[in-house]
Amino acid sequence: MKSLPIGVDDYRDIQDYYYVDKTLFIKELIDSHLHKSVLITRPRRFGKSLTLSMVEYFFTIEMDSSAIFKGKKIMETGPQYLAHMNAYPVVHLNMRDVNGETKEEILDKAINAISVLYRKYGFLSRDERLFEIDRDYYFSVANKKFDKLYEYQDAIKKLCYMLYVHYGKRAILLIDEYDRPIEDAFKHDVYDECMPFFKELYSNALKGNEYVLFSLVSGVLQISKESLFSGLNNLEVFSVIDRECAQYFGFTEEEVRTMLKDLGVNALFENLRTWYGGYCFGGGIELFNPWSILNYIQKSEIRRYWANSGTNSLLYRIVTDANLMSVVNSSSKVVIDNSLSYRDFADDANVIFSYLVQAGYLVARYDAAPNIYEVRVPNREIYELFKRDIIGKSIKPSLIDAASLLRTAFAEGDTKKIDEVLEGYIVSSFSYYDLRNEKDYQNIMTGILAVLFDSHVVRSENNGPLGRADIVISPKKEKDVGAVLEIKYADYPLSDTRLADSASAAINQIKRKRYFLELRQRNCSKIYLFGIAFDSLKKHKTKIEEE
Repeated sequence: MKSLPIGVDDYRDIQDYYYVDKTLFIKELIDSHLHKSVLITRPRRFGKSLTLSMVEYFFTIEMDSSAIFKGKKIMETGPQYLAHMNAYPVVHLNMRDVNGETKEEILDKAINAISVLYRKYGFLSRDERLFEIDRDYYFSVANKKFDKLYEYQDAIKKLCYMLYVHYGKRAILLIDEYDRPIEDAFKHDVYDECMPFFKELYSNALKGNEYVLFSLVSGVLQISKESLFSGLNNLEVFSVIDRECAQYFGFTEEEVRTMLKDLGVNALFENLRTWYGGYCFGGGIELFNPWSILNYIQKSEIRRYWANSGTNSLLYRIVTDANLMSVVNSSSKVVIDNSLSYRDFADDANVIFSYLVQAGYLVARYDAAPNIYEVRVPNREIYELFKRDIIGKSIKPSLIDAASLLRTAFAEGDTKKIDEVLEGYIVSSFSYYDLRNEKDYQNIMTGILAVLFDSHVVRSENNGPLGRADIVISPKKEKDVGAVLEIKYADYPLSDTRLADSASAAINQIKRKRYFLELRQRNCSKIYLFGIAFDSLKKHKTKIEEE
């Protein structure tokens, strides 16, 4: 039995391992994307680096690749595709190891990656078809002789030019993990210092480069708002919310079943789906996390593999608010933007949701309205990451306590206990500036309910037949307790009587608009209708009725 290719990202080495054949991705490139620039964004360890290596070996003019593609699907596609095999110079810039904690460290590693790339083409230093100034430039980059950063910013475009002169053919440009150094710069607060270098490096390589046949760029995020890709008229983006090329990154159900059979692994398939499936790029076919599946097969143990395979420090940094946790046990409808700016993380929740989707922590399904998507946790592995790590490290202990108490109070219909939790947590933990409207209260309530409500799904803005309920708590099992919450807020002080009237009005709205119908269809043993009213002084009153 062949070994599993865990951590293998050089396609030439794949011959010694069990390989899930993704070579028809090459056919798709030839069919639709020649003479274009393609950006593919996928979560880490979803096969991006191996795919770019495969593309390099197929197209490179510097070797005969037929042996390493023998028996693969691409070899059965016919002469119109195989005519492109080993037909072009390929420039493959790998930014995977360009990281660090300081500007100097990150930029030095970037220059080193460029220098190492240049050294692959030592023949250019002797090519008499190149002008002497070009050969001098080649020597200076290969040996890191330049003193100024800007002297390296044109290096990729010039390398494509030199290869064009040498071979008389335009190059194929591959840039792997282009956003790795940018993310590190953001994490270590040197973002603004590093971005000018990478903006010029990528812009010069990709925009108006007449020496490139097509370019293929991979990363986790599409950082368009930083102008990295602005002006690139022929750019095609295949992100996690696009169906194109979805089947080539991750394992399909058929591929997982075939792998288990081929390797003689006896596994409960639905268990694997629960833990490692659930990815659905662009709303298309379901995909399984390839890293987790391979590790499970090797170790024969269900546990967290992908979630523990890299740093989650950026995740810990940006997921700090309770309302962002509401998707852990349910789903939320949010605006997803393909193009992100790290600068927006501080004050734009939609940017954070967009990051979580693109990074693989959430999955998104289009919801008909422009740019509106329903987002949810894809599987148990990510659920465990959120519940144990992110909540434990990012959310205040007081929130955990509040969630636990609220869970009991809602299940028992105990309005007194609910009011005690609201008084002890919301009133004491949030300022008047944090809670300025009904939506703020709704987000806080949704967050603290979702944090520990394992047995129920907590949804905000839940669609009903006659409108949207603020919060619906739906049991995962039939014949359990369910609840509907409607929140009212007055931006001025209210008397106790008027607070009680407002809470009663909230219950009447639930009944009038029949927000509870979904719970009735779940055959709930009890359905509680809660009306909760707040005023500008954070006074509150809870009313309850049983439907």
